[in-house]
Amino acid sequence: MSDRDLILGKLPDADAGSLEEVSAGLVKTAPAGDLWDCFAERLAALGGEVAALSELEDLLDEKCIVDPAAREFLKGVGEDDPVWDAEVGVSMADFAVAETGSVIVSASGGTRRMGSLAPTVNVVLVREDSIVATLEDAMNRMSGSTSVIISGPSLTGDIEGVLVRGVHGPRRLIVVRV
Repeated sequence: MSDRDLILGKLPDADAGSLEEVSAGLVKTAPAGDLWDCFAERLAALGGEVAALSELEDLLDEKCIVDPAAREFLKGVGEDDPVWDAEVGVSMADFAVAETGSVIVSASGGTRRMGSLAPTVNVVLVREDSIVATLEDAMNRMSGSTSVIISGPSLTGDIEGVLVRGVHGPRRLIVVRV
């Protein structure tokens, strides 16, 4: 008997059933009511914020890197700031997901994801009609490009369970409905 067989022989049998049986038993958390209200509530629970674009004027005076897809909403902001020098990154989301309070940012169509990952503050613009109820809805509508699902600011935990913001990404996430 090989070492592999010995190790695998000690594992318990998987008796969870088929994927269909397991997924049928999952509780669906599709939100009821206004999707934007649900999104804002769930994003806040994750440490993120929802703000109006007009509330960010002072913040956008900082060194910014602006995703080309977001430029139509932010004329003259962050034109030339290199991503590693930027304090604020502004990107355009493909979707906001009410179920999870997440935004999905893709790297297709002239977009750059690095602006959502490197700066201390991540501002994500979401078109009003780009909200979906569930993550499954978003996945069904995606084009297959490389994407990041952002669910709140960066959090890292150590072995003692102490959470630290901003070690591996932005300390602050602000979502703006446009």
